[in-house]
Amino acid sequence: MDIFDVLSTLTIFNCGKNVKGVEVKRFLMSLVLIVLVVSCTPQKEVPKIVGIWIGDLIVNENVSLSIGCEVTLENDSLVATMASIDQGAYGLEINNISTIGDSVVFSVNAMGVTYQGHFVADTLIEGHFAQGDRPPLVLNFARAELIPGAPPKRHQNPTKPYPYQEEKIEFVSTISDFNLAGTLTYPKKGKNFPTVVLIPGSGPNDRDETIWGHKVFLVLADYLTRNGIAVLRMDDRGVGESTGEYGTASISDFADDAVSGINYLRSREDISMGKLGVIGHSLGADIASLAANRSSEISFMVLMGGSGITLAETIHNQTEHIYTQRGASPAAIDLNRRINQSVFDVAAMNLDLPAMEAALVMAFEKLAPELEQISPEDRQKAELPAVLKAVDYSGFFADNARYDLVYNPLDQLEQVKIPTLLIAGERDTQVSATLNIPLMKAALYKAGNEHVDENIFPELNHLFQTCATGEIEEYNQIGETIAPVVLQTISEWIDNSTE
Repeated sequence: MDIFDVLSTLTIFNCGKNVKGVEVKRFLMSLVLIVLVVSCTPQKEVPKIVGIWIGDLIVNENVSLSIGCEVTLENDSLVATMASIDQGAYGLEINNISTIGDSVVFSVNAMGVTYQGHFVADTLIEGHFAQGDRPPLVLNFARAELIPGAPPKRHQNPTKPYPYQEEKIEFVSTISDFNLAGTLTYPKKGKNFPTVVLIPGSGPNDRDETIWGHKVFLVLADYLTRNGIAVLRMDDRGVGESTGEYGTASISDFADDAVSGINYLRSREDISMGKLGVIGHSLGADIASLAANRSSEISFMVLMGGSGITLAETIHNQTEHIYTQRGASPAAIDLNRRINQSVFDVAAMNLDLPAMEAALVMAFEKLAPELEQISPEDRQKAELPAVLKAVDYSGFFADNARYDLVYNPLDQLEQVKIPTLLIAGERDTQVSATLNIPLMKAALYKAGNEHVDENIFPELNHLFQTCATGEIEEYNQIGETIAPVVLQTISEWIDNSTE
């Protein structure tokens, strides 16, 4: 606002009033002084990194990926997110972003990504992108007006200040020798409140279970804590601020981590014993029942989008659905299933790595003639390789992968007798509610569990968003993170189960 804006405002403000001349003069002088003081006060310079940046990640001479970054300034600190535009992944949290002189450095901890670059102009950054142990790739950024295809705002993400206590915590795992880090939220008053540990699904998850820019566990924790339930959510081992190794961990290891979270809560005087529970989402639901059987302190559990079949069977179901949607032929889909099953069968053998690879080579030799009969276009739709190579599937032969493939959550559910809530989305295309909920419920009844409740929500997907189709591609374009009815159902059920 300049002096002319001030005078104009004064004219409007005093319209129709008989103000004495001396009072007007004093008022004008005070306003002029205010304007002079404001105009003479040094303004903090906004870092030139602030804004939107787009660049092409050069994978090889034939392949590149469009990458976007959005950098904002919040409370004098840089806050940034990254998008892999071609892959439809948005809202990936950028960590430790800094600029010193013309250098730019940031990391994306959840993906093991680091970036180092420098300004060659105010609108151009040149640099290199590295992920894990792979060689760095060229990634140059140019300033842009927007990120193409960016999804709607995640309107359920809470903003500070929160009406409850939030505490960043870190503790040594009671089972393995590394640190687990997370966030504990709890009501400002009282001590006798229920408390839950959140267990995320597959993939390296941060404490918010960030999926396609949705902070699923942040939204869930915020709602529960506002309604009198304390929540501990943690970075997976090897992710974010947790140490340890993610890549070698199995379902069994993640169950141990959940139990370590329960043990940490037991060590606190402000957390009530007898009201500790777990909430698992997706694969986290399968992990939750194993954790419940390992800790007598867990007195209730909520399983969100859980499974009643092995991970191998889930993979079969998911790939069949996806490839059918893509228009792959029944022959191509069936061949894909038999290729995967041959891998799973070999992985289940009690053999050393060379012997498993040799067994898979023999299995692939029998399937190779059928692969040659599938057209290149059909192969692409069903993600079939041009040539079957055993080495391409060796990741399934790692100890943790072999454990996970044959792990059957029903074996654990048949031992669970604590109050359990089973919930699922009717339009879940990743883990079918109509297939899995009856199996899970029957297993709990077999255990003699008399406290089982279920709810299959219409029009909701695997993330429990209100959706049109339930397809994975839809997740990112939905502004809702979790349907309010789901949040309310979980909160009320916990209250009723811990009275």
